[in-house]
Amino acid sequence: MINGEESASLIHKESTPQKKLSLVTKIVFGLPAFAYAINFGLYGIYLLVYFNNTLGVSIDGLNETISIGMMFIVLSFPIFGWLLDNSATRWGRRKPWLVICAPIYYISNLTIWFPPNESLTLVWLGVWNVIALSSSYLVLTPYSSLGVEISPDFEERSSLFSYFQGFFMMGYLLGVVLPSLLESWLGDSMEDVQRIFFGLTVANLVVGLISTTVMLMVVEEPKEDLKTEKEPNIPLLAGIRFAVFYNKAFQILLTCITFQNIMPYTLQFLPYWIESSIELSLTWETILLVAVVVSGFTFIPVWNFISNYKNKLYAYRLTLFLGFVAYCLMIIPLIPSELLATKLVALLVASFYGCTGVSMTYTNFLYLSLQGDVLDYDELLTGYRRESQYVNFVQYLNWLCSFTGTVLPLAVIDYLGYNNSDPFNQTEEVRYGISIIVGPVAGLCCLLSLVAFLFYPIDQNVYLLIQQGVKNHKQGIEAKDPITQKIIHPPYFQAVNLTHDENRRFNEFEIKWKLFHFSLYELSLTQKYGMSVLVWINGVLFVLWSSGFIGTIVWWGFWPSGSEYLSYLLLVMFSYTGYFFKVLLVAWELRSAKIDQNIRYHINFYR
Repeated sequence: MINGEESASLIHKESTPQKKLSLVTKIVFGLPAFAYAINFGLYGIYLLVYFNNTLGVSIDGLNETISIGMMFIVLSFPIFGWLLDNSATRWGRRKPWLVICAPIYYISNLTIWFPPNESLTLVWLGVWNVIALSSSYLVLTPYSSLGVEISPDFEERSSLFSYFQGFFMMGYLLGVVLPSLLESWLGDSMEDVQRIFFGLTVANLVVGLISTTVMLMVVEEPKEDLKTEKEPNIPLLAGIRFAVFYNKAFQILLTCITFQNIMPYTLQFLPYWIESSIELSLTWETILLVAVVVSGFTFIPVWNFISNYKNKLYAYRLTLFLGFVAYCLMIIPLIPSELLATKLVALLVASFYGCTGVSMTYTNFLYLSLQGDVLDYDELLTGYRRESQYVNFVQYLNWLCSFTGTVLPLAVIDYLGYNNSDPFNQTEEVRYGISIIVGPVAGLCCLLSLVAFLFYPIDQNVYLLIQQGVKNHKQGIEAKDPITQKIIHPPYFQAVNLTHDENRRFNEFEIKWKLFHFSLYELSLTQKYGMSVLVWINGVLFVLWSSGFIGTIVWWGFWPSGSEYLSYLLLVMFSYTGYFFKVLLVAWELRSAKIDQNIRYHINFYR
């Protein structure tokens, strides 16, 4: 990373100040997150319990149905992102998707709760689950991408997404708490429960559609981001490889978020921790959930103040450090009860658990702001705005990492001898094992994320240089990469000052992005063995991964009870099989191409 303080200061003085977003714009932008999060809470906390306890569907049937649906959705993440970024219309790239998909999202989250008859329950759940999840990502992705586009200022993005996170947490709290409260007032019979969820989902449908409509009317999508001329599109897989291997800022941010995603999923382990580890009443589950949400919500202005007083990088490091400390201290309530009064134990639990909410709330919405900076850097490198592809790739990676945060911890406590029949009667190994998982192990993930983030290269000064470089490219002028110091030529459709003809430029664009399907090592082998070596390498990898995919399907047939494990393995196998099949097709296309000069330049520039 360069020391660009003087250059950035000069740019800052000469640049036109960024227009600050009004308070009304920030509030209106954040409002749809409220209704979205209510559905998020209802779906995440109650859906499986409702189908199991109220409608009498078996756990095995639910696991298989949800697993199959999630496989389809997760595989669609990268495709959704590519479509969203390359859908140019006269109304913009984001708003048309929100207009179409927001009604589908809210209607599907209403319909999914009420299958027409018992024989169609699992089919109904499977179909509407896919529709609900697909539409949710087709709403959230353009929604968050729009937030990045309307807030080009380095610190203003944090403020905007803090309103998003605040409304999201209020909605999530209502989605978690309201069903239980209404059930205690109105009754818990099947008819009562169905009336409760019908009323909540209908009310939320109305709130969601109104808030989304107001947001679309008030918030304007930047005109300069609308495509007005025919441009070649970056290939999907090549674009993902470029983001992961050549965007230095994204590599570090991705490392940070990966450590946070492999963290044990504390909300899932809350009942185990409360009943089986620290041996408190399950009533504390609701209390601690409220502690997390309320503490996180009330501290949003504090984190914004710290971000404005210092900077958002300092605030992000501080919140990760606080998470590390709070998670590690969550093992303190295991001190023998004769040394600590029960009320003191409960107070410690609420305090430490609340502190994790204070920490991770800011981490969540500040990540969206940091990702916006990374996307600006990607625009400097490629000439394209690819918000949705980055957002959806991270969603895909989140799901892959969720295995370590959900399934593995359950397998560990099962190995330690967890007693399912009596949650309050556990061995010392199980009690301490659960607290270590939700405490120090989660804290270690925060610490590793903090260490990785220390190397994050985009501060205020570097960001100003990135913006200047993007402006230069839009004028057809080359720019310097402020992180690697390399000269970046204007992208294909902005390089108006090049002397060669349009067809040649288009061909060079295609060749450049086809080469990104391969590693630099693979390309270096072509200098010695020819282009056919790419076919052999990726052909062998395709055969290996496809064999693993077929083997996993056969394994599932013999072990259907392990669907939660095998669905994850099947997804990984299918993803890599499809990936290497596509790369193999590109390698076959290039097998006789005379592009030695292009390859040498590619290797020298990106090494």
